Amino acid sequence: MAKEINEIVQRINSWYVGEDCAQIMIPYKNAITVLDRNGIVYHHKEGSIVFINNYVTDERRK
Repeated sequence: MAKEINEIVQRINSWYVGEDCAQIMIPYKNAITVLDRNGIVYHHKEGSIVFINNYVTDERRK
């Protein structure tokens, strides 16, 4: 029997979309690493001392 897969598609409001990027929130439980073509954008793992959040220094956030 095939496993049922549910998908949700939503439009991103225009104020969260830039020329070459979109600001989104991704829920996660214990760990996540988000990459772009330049490397790691965001990394968090519960219990780890390594934390990366390049959003805080990205000029596009303004």
